[in-house]
Amino acid sequence: MYLLLAAHSNGAALQQLTQAGAPHPDRPEPRLISTGELAGVVRQLENRPREASPRWIWHRTQDWYPALLAAGVELERCYDLGLSSNILAHSQFTAHTEYAMNAEKVTLDDPQQPPRSLQPPPPPADQGALFESPARGSAPRLTLADLRSEYAAQQAAIASVALEENKRKRLQLLLAAESAGALIAAEMQHTGVPWREDLHEQI
Repeated sequence: MYLLLAAHSNGAALQQLTQAGAPHPDRPEPRLISTGELAGVVRQLENRPREASPRWIWHRTQDWYPALLAAGVELERCYDLGLSSNILAHSQFTAHTEYAMNAEKVTLDDPQQPPRSLQPPPPPADQGALFESPARGSAPRLTLADLRSEYAAQQAAIASVALEENKRKRLQLLLAAESAGALIAAEMQHTGVPWREDLHEQI
């Protein structure tokens, strides 16, 4: 099951997709979930049997998973669109695709500056001052339709990769590993990494 999660002015929007990125014919309409209900809904969906467990699709793992972990919800699988986009834009396997040719290329990090992946994102447009909260009910920067379109474009690029030398499978494994790493990083940030060996072994 592929579930797309996107920010909404009143909480979150959840939509089931096909593997190719189209709305699932059984449940084509998105479901709106309030912020207070989100953790419970995710927990219920995550507790399904393995064969029916979801793969969560979202823009950035860091946008969603820390709050879910704080609510006691752990996830098994996700697809991080931001991380996957960077791979697909630069992979030799997808260099021939329209996705890679139209992608905004990420330039090399300045060695005199922290890596971009460690730098904070820019503040929301509706945040007027450093410590001021964004306006409640404001429209998200990326809508559900935006993310659905991006996921479909990424899947189309993957589908166009040659099967020879297991190129497509290797790329899919890399994308899965990158998204899994994002989950692990959030879990480590939430739990903390103990300095004592005995505590480390307990984890």
